Amino acid sequence: FGAVRAYAAGGYATAELSTDGIVVGTGATVIPDSKWHDGYTYGAGLDWKASPEWTLGLEYKRVELDGER
Repeated sequence: FGAVRAYAAGGYATAELSTDGIVVGTGATVIPDSKWHDGYTYGAGLDWKASPEWTLGLEYKRVELDGER
């Protein structure tokens, strides 16, 4: 496309999600918890070469982790 490039991406994803804190208003303490989640990621985008030094882009990415988003 000349100065414009389209692309797609996908692959494996993993992340550690943790909680720790106090619920404001009630003062209840959240029990600290940490779990690793596995899943996948996918996305697509467009890049435009605005000049030899600059590239502008638009991108969409999504990560799915064991039902967590």
